Formats: sequence, structure tokens, C-alpha cells
Amino acid sequence: MGRHLRLPDELLLEVFDYIYVPSDNHNTSTGTIERVVRAVCRRWYELIWATPRYWRAIQVCRRSKWLGLCLSRAASSNISVDVTFHRADLPGPHLVLQAVYKPLIRSLFFALDESATSTRDSCHILSSSFPNLERLSFSLSVAGNLKHFSSPLIVSPRLIPNVQELAFSSVSFPRIFSQYRSLRVLKLSAWWGHHVTFDELLDTLETCKYIEELILSGLLRSGESLPEGIDEPLRRPKIILSHLCSLTLDHSHESFCNRHILSHLHLPAIVALEVTDDVSDFRRREFLDELSNDTFATLLPSDHSGILPFLPTIAEVKLSALGWDDAELSGRNSASGTAFKLMLSRQDSQDQPTWGMLTSSCLESLIRIISDKVTRMHLNVDFGRLAAQCFESIFPATPRLESLVLTGSGKLDCVLDASRPLAFSTSLTAMKPGDNVAEATLAPLRASETLVPGLKSLRIGDTESRFCDVNVLKDVHQTLRIRDMAGLHLGSLDLCLMHKT
Repeated sequence: MGRHLRLPDELLLEVFDYIYVPSDNHNTSTGTIERVVRAVCRRWYELIWATPRYWRAIQVCRRSKWLGLCLSRAASSNISVDVTFHRADLPGPHLVLQAVYKPLIRSLFFALDESATSTRDSCHILSSSFPNLERLSFSLSVAGNLKHFSSPLIVSPRLIPNVQELAFSSVSFPRIFSQYRSLRVLKLSAWWGHHVTFDELLDTLETCKYIEELILSGLLRSGESLPEGIDEPLRRPKIILSHLCSLTLDHSHESFCNRHILSHLHLPAIVALEVTDDVSDFRRREFLDELSNDTFATLLPSDHSGILPFLPTIAEVKLSALGWDDAELSGRNSASGTAFKLMLSRQDSQDQPTWGMLTSSCLESLIRIISDKVTRMHLNVDFGRLAAQCFESIFPATPRLESLVLTGSGKLDCVLDASRPLAFSTSLTAMKPGDNVAEATLAPLRASETLVPGLKSLRIGDTESRFCDVNVLKDVHQTLRIRDMAGLHLGSLDLCLMHKT
């Protein structure tokens, strides 16, 4: 170890006080303390010791019979503290957070267990001021007895005047957030417990008028009876969140939760929306169709594959349904246009996401959405059934398409059909180890020779698709008209074509 890999003596002594050491080693020599720290820190070589003003990250873990302290050096004076409680019979880490360090701390994360000790220690740590704290997070590390979290974990705004992000995961959270004047990001999750009623959630949202990014996940308990029926008018005024730019809703365990939440919100400044909902919302109703919120102005009619809502005033949209062959559409505005990505996901019996196939009716809905602004697209299709539709319907509707990803089933020679040529002139780079697909930077020969004149990036297939066969080889150069090809990955085939055509 070099000279710079040395802990300051005051830190060594502090760490030593927190580590259980047999009596025969219990002395204060520097060599012994370093050996103890080596035993605690599994990756000693990664730890760069410096004076406290250079500390960036401190991780305090209550593991077995000792506490481990991990430091990493950075150029700034920010400190991030991550406190994880694993045993209730050890003293709290409050000595690590001495008053001299607190003004430097920017982030504080608490992973709590079900014991009363972890709650008491976290409250003790937060009983004094953190003037520069920007991020504060509480999460339940293991499912267990939640009785110790029945009272909300409330930190006085006076002690964290500059906090910008608060996160509560499966712990009881405060109901009023308007008092945190600098708060901009709020994350509330309750998958393991501490669910709220629908009215309680709306009461909380009314205090989020200054929030810019909001994430709500699993807050409503399964079977929660919503106050309004599907077709009944709202009984309380809409909540106006005029500063909210990004909203994420994930209540996939219960039908209609997201729809009811959105129906009570007016979001004039929204630019990013992500919704994960139960498939029943997509199949039984036209999702978001009856919302009077002006933000959601135009929606497509639904079909048996699920609807593809298009929100013209929004810059980024991601809507996904769990189950069947429902579509997910995402797009982001940029200086060069709007990029949309069509992906299809479904959930199997083990709740593992799998690819779905693009159906004809879903494709028709997609064609209604895509326009000359689309610059990027990902299609996961059955090439045997839909290749002709893709090339005859989608590509003429996307003259500004620059990036195309093709995955799915069927034979690739349906795509590489000489009667519908994609005329490119390019150089394909060899794949890096671990890559699933090959990406090529492509430039058209002449716009009149191709259906996608501006295509610059092409990915075909992945390790799961296996839709290629050797018949592709005879037409790959003629169809794609690739002049310099160093390597191409098509499904399960790796082609190394080093010659020029």
C-alpha cells in the first residue's frame, strides 16, 4: 500500500471503537487497527484514504458483530452516508456522524430492519441539523414486524432546510410535504406494508404543489375500494400540480388504481409520464379515455391487443401493461424530432417479463401514431406474418427514421427480401463481448432506392430470436448493399465477412 492509502488516526480510532475485537487484540496501535479495518472492509484496495474534507461516500453497515466503514475519495467535499441496520444489539452509528461532518453531508440513506433500535437510531441521527442535506431516504430492508413504523418518520424541515429529494419505501411517511420548500423529488412506495387509503393519498398529493418529480408505487392495498365508481363524476376538485414535470405510477397489483389517481390530477407542466397497470385496465376500458384533464387530449381507440395512448402535449411517454400482448409506447422529444419506441411485454406465471409479438391490429394502431417526426423505432414482430406490413405500411410513414431495431420470430430472409431492398452503404463494426445484437451506423446510397432513406442505425435480432438461417447469406450483400463489413450478428449466427463487395 502506498502512503496515500492510510486512514487518519482519528478515523482509525473511530472505526476501532465500533468493531468487535477479541481482548488479546484490543490495543490502539496503528498496525493492529489497520488489520482490523482490513478484516471489515472486503475490498481494501478500493478504499482511498484522505482527510475528511475529501470524503464523498460513507457506508455504515451493521453486520454480524462489527460495523464496516467504506470510504471513496472524490474531488468535492460532498459526503453521502448509507446506514444499514442488521442487528439490534449494536450501538448506533451516531459517532460517525459527528457534528463536524454534518455540514458536509449531502445524502443520507437509511435501510431499516423491523426492530425498534433502527428506528430509534435513525431518529437520533436526524435530531440535529443537516444544513446541506439534499437527499434523504428511508426503506425497509427486510419484510417483518412493522409495528415500530406505525408512526410516520417525520424530520423537521428546520433541520433539513435544503432537502431536494425524499424517499419512503414501506415505512410510514408524513402526510404533508408542502413545508419542505426546497423539495423537488418525492418517491413513495409501500409494496411491503404501510398502504394508504385513496383519500389519504389524495390528501398527501394536495401538499405536493412544488414537487417536480413524483413516483408512487404500490401505495394502495390490494382490494382497496375506490371512492368513485368507474363512470361516476369526481366528488372533489382536481388537484393542480403546476410544477410537476415527471410522474411515475405503478399499481399493477390492482385494477383501475392508476386511472383513478390520474383522473384527480391536473398536470399542466407534465413532460414525462410512466404508467404500469394491470392488463384489465387496458382490456375493459379505454385507459385514460374519459379523463377531462387537458393534458391528455388525444387517445387512440383500443383493440384486442391493448390501446396505444398518444399524448401530444407530452415529451416522453411510457405505458406498459402486464399480461397478454399489450403494447408499450415511449417517445422523447429532441432537437432532431420525436423518437418513439414500440416494445411489447407480457408477464408469465413466474412474474418474469417476456417478449410479446406485434399483432396486426396493434400494428394498425401504431401506424395511426407514427408520423414524419419519428426518428427511432424498435419492432418485436413475427417476421413471417408481418414483414410485408412493416415494410409497406410503417416505413413509408416514417421518412425521418434514423434508428431501427428488429427482433422477433420467423426467418430473417422475410425481412431481407430483395423485392423490398434497404439500400445502405456502411461499415459494420465487430461486436464487443457480451453484446446481444449488432449495431451498424448506416448511410443511404440514394433516398429513392430505399423505404427508409435516413436510416443510420440498424440492429437485427438478438440471442433469443434465432430467426436466421444460412439462406440469409446469399442475399445479405445484395439486399443491404453493404460495402465494408467487418462483422454482423444476426440472431444465432455470427458472420465474419472481411471482404468488400
